[in-house]
Amino acid sequence: MRHGTGKARRARRRARGPAQRGPRHMQGRPPWLALGVARCRRSQSAKLSAPVSSPQHSANAPCRVRTTVGAWRGPVNKEGFIRSFTRFGFRAGFVAVVASLAFGWSSSDGSLPGRNGLLAFDILETGESDTIGFYVTGEHLGVVETSGRHPRILARGTDPGFSPAGRKLAFAPESRSGLWLISPRGGRARRLTRTGGGSPTWSPSGKRLAYTSYTCSGDPDKDSRVCTGKLYLVARDGSRRRFLADGEHPSWSSRGRIAFTSLDGHVSVLNPGSGAAKSLWQGSQPDWSPRADRLAFVRQMGAHAALFIGNPATNAVRRIYVRGNYASVKSPAWSPDGRWLAFANAGNLDVITVSGRSRRRVLSADWCPTCGGMDYPVVDDVAWQPRPKRR
Repeated sequence: MRHGTGKARRARRRARGPAQRGPRHMQGRPPWLALGVARCRRSQSAKLSAPVSSPQHSANAPCRVRTTVGAWRGPVNKEGFIRSFTRFGFRAGFVAVVASLAFGWSSSDGSLPGRNGLLAFDILETGESDTIGFYVTGEHLGVVETSGRHPRILARGTDPGFSPAGRKLAFAPESRSGLWLISPRGGRARRLTRTGGGSPTWSPSGKRLAYTSYTCSGDPDKDSRVCTGKLYLVARDGSRRRFLADGEHPSWSSRGRIAFTSLDGHVSVLNPGSGAAKSLWQGSQPDWSPRADRLAFVRQMGAHAALFIGNPATNAVRRIYVRGNYASVKSPAWSPDGRWLAFANAGNLDVITVSGRSRRRVLSADWCPTCGGMDYPVVDDVAWQPRPKRR
């Protein structure tokens, strides 16, 4: 309801002065507050009972300054508001620094370890014989945080492979009775397929898997035993199994292409629809980057083993890590943010930046609590959990 005539209202506005014109909640404020930086609200009693000429309506009257981040009691002038806001800025900055130290955030680590999920690995118990050389006596599948904390064994098996959503882990059981699924949190495993295989990798939709099936010939008790791998595709329910190519260690990219190790020891790429393969570089165990624009792979060079990153579009290759003395470098796995690689380094689990400038140990194979004391444990395969998608 409007009170008085228009002429009277205009007279009252002129009496307030230029600094008091405008919306009622801005009356009595300096003009710089009209930019929306803050609002000053007086108490209802001061606004209703105090006359216009009283100190409660002056520019320096105590009031509440409101912003999107908090409120203060103080004089409504430019200098007072800046002092209050500066104090709040220091407090907010101090809280942010304490939080970053508490949660371990670091610009040099990128998103490691918080947003990159878990690392899955298998530990093989190995022995040595004069007739057949090294042999495996046990297989243990586990997960660990990227910080190295809370490692645990999930099942007896090997060759872990995360689903695209990161909620399931496919693996080959120790009995080689098909492929099985288990939650990274643990629990009971269930059978995925009845056909045997290893190195499972998921399609981007999560509806199909590619894996390696080995055919071996020769005496298993002698060093002359030879095994060759073949790649197969299978639906998630175990149906529609079909041959894909000769090779091993498949890796399915987010764009639908499959990289694998061919029988002649080269990294190759094929389209699952056509089956046509293209050979890229000498190496093995390729793994696609999250954007499907780079491949990480390993290469054995005499007594040295090295970790490489290659670009399939340009065929450019660069080495980021090398190790000598016949030590093994195996199974690279990209982090979901594309800044790190996890790999098996001389039987241990390490992570390294894609530039190769920073590397650290995540887990030593000697940790294995379920391994026998007479055998030598080694980390053999690694997988990195994608960022879990919200339902």
